[in-house]
Amino acid sequence: MDSIMRKINQEPGFKRSSTLYNGLAQPLRRDHAMKITDVKPIPTQPTEYSRRANRTWTFVQIDTDEGITGYGEATNYPGGGSLVVASTINQVRET
Repeated sequence: MDSIMRKINQEPGFKRSSTLYNGLAQPLRRDHAMKITDVKPIPTQPTEYSRRANRTWTFVQIDTDEGITGYGEATNYPGGGSLVVASTINQVRET
């Protein structure tokens, strides 16, 4: 746990507080909004199970101007496949 907390506290945009948040990382106050700089699709290869269940996933990596990277999921439920979603995200990125 200590190594995880050290890593979190070294991330840009966070500071350590020993009182209010019991030593956990807390967001810094900003005078501007954080901006998303890139969204990268990560389509998954369907497994035999996911093909039968019509379930494929596309994860997204989201980068910000503050150097923070996050991950999420994109879908076009009820179906169409992860490659369709990834292709759409790439088309939007290029515009």
